[in-house]
Amino acid sequence: MPRIEIIPPVVHREFLVRSRAPITYWLRLGAAGTAFVVIGIAVNFSLFSGISVGSVWFVSFSWCLWFFCLVEGVRQSFDMLSGEKRDGQLTANGGKRL
Repeated sequence: MPRIEIIPPVVHREFLVRSRAPITYWLRLGAAGTAFVVIGIAVNFSLFSGISVGSVWFVSFSWCLWFFCLVEGVRQSFDMLSGEKRDGQLTANGGKRL
């Protein structure tokens, strides 16, 4: 049975390169630690009952992750574009060299 390619090989290679970068580990660790501390402080100072604390944690983590994905997506896009421009692979007119 033929294998269906969901992610193109170039995109797969870029994902591997980004995931193996040393800064990736520290960024993820810092983001998780910051979110944990901020949400912990917010929950400790809130007046929620025990039942709604789980809901507060879920919504808080969801918003933190959404914001992180938004910022990281923009950062990765700019990094990829600047790398292609630096390598001379970025063209402005549909693939034709200037």
